[in-house]
Amino acid sequence: MNLQILHNQVISLDLQKLDKKSEKKDRLFNLAYANEYDQHEHNRFAVVFEVEILHPDDFHLKCKYVSWFKTSEVIDEQFKTSDFPKINAPAIAFPFLRGFISILTLNSGYLPAMLPSINFSNFGLAKKNDK
Repeated sequence: MNLQILHNQVISLDLQKLDKKSEKKDRLFNLAYANEYDQHEHNRFAVVFEVEILHPDDFHLKCKYVSWFKTSEVIDEQFKTSDFPKINAPAIAFPFLRGFISILTLNSGYLPAMLPSINFSNFGLAKKNDK
């Protein structure tokens, strides 16, 4: 089966400047993601990312970001439980989110947020072990 990224979209975005006098906090980077499936198009699905970044003395960012994919075959239950939607698709889409966040923060006058690279194979294992 082949995957093709169709488009990316910011669903929600909250970027706030932090007051240097505010309570001192540690840096924060939280990332979560899940899959959504189109009920009308049986060969399309999305990876929905939710990211939160706290850069002390600079900004606090929360973003919901969606990447839509098209598959070469109809999506069935076997596909939904495979690595394609849980590992491969997030690995394809995440660099777009990383680039967006970095450019957004830089162009907004903040220190650029340089998100880490993510190994989605390990990330998926960590999510399973959390359950």
